[in-house]
Amino acid sequence: MRTTFKIAIILFIFFSQAFASNAQSRFSANAVWSNLSAGLNKKPEALEVDNSGVLYAGGDFSSAGGNSISRIASWNGFSWSSLGTGGPNKKVKAIAIAANNDVYIAGEFTNIGGVSYNYIAKWNGTSWSSLGSGLNNKCYGCTMPKSTNDKDQ
Repeated sequence: MRTTFKIAIILFIFFSQAFASNAQSRFSANAVWSNLSAGLNKKPEALEVDNSGVLYAGGDFSSAGGNSISRIASWNGFSWSSLGTGGPNKKVKAIAIAANNDVYIAGEFTNIGGVSYNYIAKWNGTSWSSLGSGLNNKCYGCTMPKSTNDKDQ
């Protein structure tokens, strides 16, 4: 299942450049394209899938699935959701998922929901937390080591 999502993400990135920003789709294992609801109102700049198959999208969008969701959203296979209340104040440029499904985001933001997070933050599924005092400048990439439980190793 994880390989299917990785293929879908690669195709998603490619086709999001070619189609209107709200035309995001996914490709399933049975060779069927389906829409990701109403999509995002701007192209995603970062995509990652956690170990449960949840897709995370980051960028400079203000709407996901027709809902007001700022710059970071999750897709559970049926609908888009926000991560907490209030989103980052500027672009999310990178997403990394830890083995325990904690979501790390980095980018041009300095706060999330009015709380200070300098360019990097962690979502534990319930709330945001800082990584020390954050970074001194914008961040355009981040990664996590693969877990020994990752089927793609």
